[in-house]
This record gives sequence, C-alpha cells and structure tokens, in this order.
Amino acid sequence: FASSPASLRRLVTDPVAGSLWHADHVIPVAQGGGQCSLLNLRSLCVICHARKTKREAQDRAAARHAAEAAPRAAETAILQDA
Repeated sequence: FASSPASLRRLVTDPVAGSLWHADHVIPVAQGGGQCSLLNLRSLCVICHARKTKREAQDRAAARHAAEAAPRAAETAILQDA
C-alpha cells in the first residue's frame, strides 16, 4: 500500500462492497484459467489485483507485438536474400 497511498486512503475512509478484496485467477483467463476449478482462484487486495492485472496486460501486449513483428522480420530477411 505504500506505493498507492491515495488508494489505501479510499479503502479506509470509504469501504464499500468489493473495495477491499477481489477474486483473482491464479492462471489468467487469457491463458485458459477461466474454465478451471476453484483451486485457480485466490483473494487479493484490490491494489495487488490491479497491479497483477496491469502486469498481465503488459505481458500480453508484448507477446502480441512480438508475434506481429516476427512475420515482418521474416519478410525482410527474404527480401534481403533476394
């Protein structure tokens, strides 16, 4: 919470249902974790869950960009060999 004092202050001063804990998929839904049993769920504080979700989104974006760049790199290599 030290890196998110405003979020912590909101949690303490205005607690509402769903504002303290979120259910988190240990194996992300994007990686097939949505169809798993309850063993794939855990509770995380909202701040930790937001950080984890952001990191997973960044990882997916990086993987998507790498996948998009691979065919272009192969095309460039073919053209350079020609």
